[in-house]
Amino acid sequence: MIRAYLATCNYGEYLAYMEKKMDKVTVKIQCKSCSGTGVYRGYQEPKGVAVVCHDCKGTGGVDFSYEPFTGLKRQDGVDIVRISGGAFGAGPQGTTVSYEDFLEGKLPRREEN
Repeated sequence: MIRAYLATCNYGEYLAYMEKKMDKVTVKIQCKSCSGTGVYRGYQEPKGVAVVCHDCKGTGGVDFSYEPFTGLKRQDGVDIVRISGGAFGAGPQGTTVSYEDFLEGKLPRREEN
């Protein structure tokens, strides 16, 4: 039902809907720099000495914010979808699906040689 509404609404209505739906979530996670210890020991610290972690300020944790995934977002100007040929300009490959079919879950396939 929501997907059908989003498929028919204009861009302004879509943005208004997403602003309501896309409230950021913030959680505290373990600091990657110090592995949650709050201190750092590197090659410049003498044996037995640590310094307060610069990233978490010694707490062992940092705030991580994200927007929950609620489904595919529509991209203007797309009519068809194909498989990527990879890096360096190899171009699209494989079968073609309409963008509308893609939004409904249908994926293009690689062509067998």
